[in-house]
Amino acid sequence: MNKKETIEQIKKCIFDAKKVGLGVKVLLQYGLPGETEKDWEDTLKFLKETKPEHYTLSQFVPLPGSEWSQEMKEVNGWFYKDSDEKRNRLISEIESIL
Repeated sequence: MNKKETIEQIKKCIFDAKKVGLGVKVLLQYGLPGETEKDWEDTLKFLKETKPEHYTLSQFVPLPGSEWSQEMKEVNGWFYKDSDEKRNRLISEIESIL
C-alpha cells in the first residue's frame, strides 16, 4: 500500500513498546492487489517474530470504480475464491502462532 515504514522499523516499534510494558495490536489486511501466498507467509513470519498480543484481520475491498477495483478482478483472484474458507484458514494460521 505504499507505506513509508519498513518492516524493520515496525518490528523495532513493537519490540520497544513491549519493552516498556505496552500491549501491541496489529492490523492485518489480506487480498491487496498483487498480493501472493508468499506475502502471506512473510506476514506469518512477522507474527512469529513479534508476537503481538492482539490482532484484527480484514479483507481488502476496493471502492467500486477505483483503480484497484479493476486490477483486482484481473490479477488478484487467489483470495476471492472460497473467501470464507480463505479467511478461516488465515485466522487458523494466525491463532496457531499467537
